[in-house]
Order: sequence, then C-alpha cells, then structure tokens
Amino acid sequence: MKNIILIGLPSSGKTYLGKKLSEKLSFSFLDTDQLMIQKINKKNISVQTIQECYSLLGEKEFRELESNILSDLNSSNTVISAGGGIIHKKRNREILKKSGRILYLKTQLDILEERIKNQDPRPLFRNNIKEKLKELEVSRENLFIELADFIIDANKSEVEILTNILEKINQ
Repeated sequence: MKNIILIGLPSSGKTYLGKKLSEKLSFSFLDTDQLMIQKINKKNISVQTIQECYSLLGEKEFRELESNILSDLNSSNTVISAGGGIIHKKRNREILKKSGRILYLKTQLDILEERIKNQDPRPLFRNNIKEKLKELEVSRENLFIELADFIIDANKSEVEILTNILEKINQ
C-alpha cells in the first residue's frame, strides 16, 4: 500500500493520530518536523523544536530543507505527518501527491485553540491564538482542500476519527 499523508493546521492531530494509525495498519511512522530537527542536529547544531529550526534558518532556508527532506523520502507503507506549512511550495505539493494518499484533518479553530492552550509551547501561539490560527487557516485551507484525497472531520473522538480514516483509505 502507498503511504498515508496527514496534513492540517497545528494541533490538528497529525502526529498523534498518525502514530495511532500507523500502529493499526502496522505501518512505519514519519514526522517531517522531527526529520528536520534530526537533520539540523546532525550538523552539530542543537535544536529541540521545529520553531527553533525556523528561527535558526529563516523562512527561505527552512522551506528549502523541508523540500529536500520530502524529496528524500523513499518509503511505502508509512504514515507521514507533514508539517503544516509544507504545502505552500508547489514542488512539495507535487511530491506529496506522488507519495501517497493525502488526508486533511479538518479541525474547528475552537478545538485547535483549546489544544494549543493546553499543550503547545510555540512562540507563534503565545498571544492571540485564535487570530493566528485564523491567519493560518486563510493561507492554507484552499491548498489543503485542493491537495487532499479525503477530508477527515477531526472534531470527533480519536476512535471515530481513526475509524473514518480506515474507511476512507479502504475504499
């Protein structure tokens, strides 16, 4: 089976649900954000978070490294959690489309805001969380929809979401 690629806004559940889904399918799991952190750390630069990577590299170099990581993925039977902004570059969208079935985890902003308040330490979300999320949604929503093979309602329980995903990918 081809890869399953999860896209969506921050805290939509790409990593969490991706790990759960990979267990259910007996697939490998990859997180492009984690791959980026590992790649930078191999250069003897210590970063812990994707935000540190972004601050260190700046937008242009960050997006280029993201593209390179995506190009280097030669996997199958893998669930991939794709970084939220990865879809901005046309090259990345083309690579993702060729790499597997894409599922957009569509989540209400109120739910994302609660998740971020409870667990997300990103500097981007220190203030005006809902406003920042709305900006991201406006800049990414059309690309998510255009790219997705399936749109998954990620406002439900974990069990319902995973069941929905499994139904979609087995169609």
